[in-house]
Amino acid sequence: MRFLAPGKVRCSVHYNAVSAATGNTGHIELHCGGDNLSGLTPCARVPATTIERALLGGFLDHLRLDARDEAALAKIAHQSRFQQQESRDQDLGRQLADMRRRYDRVKRLLLDAPDLTDDLLDELRQAKKAVQEMEARVAQARSSIQPTTLAFHMAERAISWAERIRATFIYWPREAQARVLTLALDDAAFGWVDRYALGVWMRWKGGAESRRELLSRKGKTIGWTAEENDALRRYFGTLTREALQQMMSGRSMSAIKQQASRLGLSRPRSGRRDAISPVVFSAPQVGNTMARYGFPLRSQSRVLEYASA
Repeated sequence: MRFLAPGKVRCSVHYNAVSAATGNTGHIELHCGGDNLSGLTPCARVPATTIERALLGGFLDHLRLDARDEAALAKIAHQSRFQQQESRDQDLGRQLADMRRRYDRVKRLLLDAPDLTDDLLDELRQAKKAVQEMEARVAQARSSIQPTTLAFHMAERAISWAERIRATFIYWPREAQARVLTLALDDAAFGWVDRYALGVWMRWKGGAESRRELLSRKGKTIGWTAEENDALRRYFGTLTREALQQMMSGRSMSAIKQQASRLGLSRPRSGRRDAISPVVFSAPQVGNTMARYGFPLRSQSRVLEYASA
């Protein structure tokens, strides 16, 4: 079981369903495999466990049921056990549909028969009144459904099951978790909100939605440009640490040293170094690919977690 929700999670850049594969570090990573389009931020490539934690958290949040949920469950239980009420509702619905068809027919005749305007107007008023009365009867019949005591007992039992699932779900075998998530999850997407925040959007069966922002300590890895590499070759050995940091304000000193090492560069132990950088690069930017899903979140509703992305 490489990923708990196969086929249910999409990339926010290419809209492709992501697949799980072994990354360079030996961990299972999620990636859509789409080609990066010109001008778009590359899609996120993150450990499967990062997205799984968000999915599990979103699922468990929706298992918190209150009194309104209990009343809704009781009504469902009542309707499922008492078919007579359902049959009555269907009969009223058919009558209402017939009356609406009659009302529409009279309106069409009114346009086609100007000589019968007075008669048709009277019939139109009567048809409209009948439709309104029937709509009121249907609404009253639906609102008058009072679940029985047995239906409430069934609802309470369902809520206790939900509480038990919420308390134990993280300890279930992965195969069992995957079956439940596959049934409950309708759609999901993830992508970068900014350089340090990964957004995960989830829509569940029934229409409920969850959103989470996962914060990364290291942030998104952004490749070095040819211009940055050329400047590093030219100035790495001639600038002070502060000037190097000024030159590449969006890079940490540790990242600068690592890239210099990759390029085979070294700094002489002694010698004069300039304190002012002759060139300054702007900090690398990461576009918000999750804006259409409601990101970034408001500060009071953000769910902050650390993700190794």
